[in-house]
Amino acid sequence: MRREGRHLALSLAVLFSMSESFAGSPPAKPDASAPVASPISDALCGRAKGRPMKRAAALDDLDLDALPPDWGAMKDETFQLWLAAEICSEPSEEQAARYTARRRMLEELGRRLERAKLTEQIGTILKPFRGWRSVSEEWPSGSECGGCAELRSSTTRVVDIASRWPVQMSSTLGALLKNAIQHEDLIAELCAAKPSPSARAEIEGKFQYYSWTSSAARLFQVAALFENPQIVAECRGR
Repeated sequence: MRREGRHLALSLAVLFSMSESFAGSPPAKPDASAPVASPISDALCGRAKGRPMKRAAALDDLDLDALPPDWGAMKDETFQLWLAAEICSEPSEEQAARYTARRRMLEELGRRLERAKLTEQIGTILKPFRGWRSVSEEWPSGSECGGCAELRSSTTRVVDIASRWPVQMSSTLGALLKNAIQHEDLIAELCAAKPSPSARAEIEGKFQYYSWTSSAARLFQVAALFENPQIVAECRGR
């Protein structure tokens, strides 16, 4: 009986020691290297279901000039999730090829959207010229002052372009790309309206009296517009 009692006490001591060891050990952390399941990644590989799968399948034959409703109504924030999606875990050769092809389409769409956002900034630069009214002040004729006529013409065209610049009301892909098409046409018009660098110098050098008027101040604002680095970059080579 004494021997059995010693065995029982020893067993209880071992069990108590093990329970303390488990209690003091931190919980096991998940393996950081394990791939995180993503419906978008799976859809791009062609092995998801539901709406993500339909959206991914549309990428196989996507017309970037006329996005299907599901893509056209997508918010830019959601699109960025698709653009950032990595390949699915353990893809087959066919799934990897499908992901690569769809990824290329997403990247092309992403480039167009970045261009749309860049051109939208031109609208912010043109905003101060919206609603300008002509100032009734007598100016030298075009034959007397070529720079005067040139800057007045540029001002008229800039004000017109600013009034027609589309206001961005939505961040959906369809709206962004639709406005971007209009942006490109208006930027081409804007660059064509650029006055020669000597126009302002001619007014300030030969017609100082006019250079002090309120209408001249506006003309000089238009001249300065075409010195804006972003406008210069857009018009370079046009």
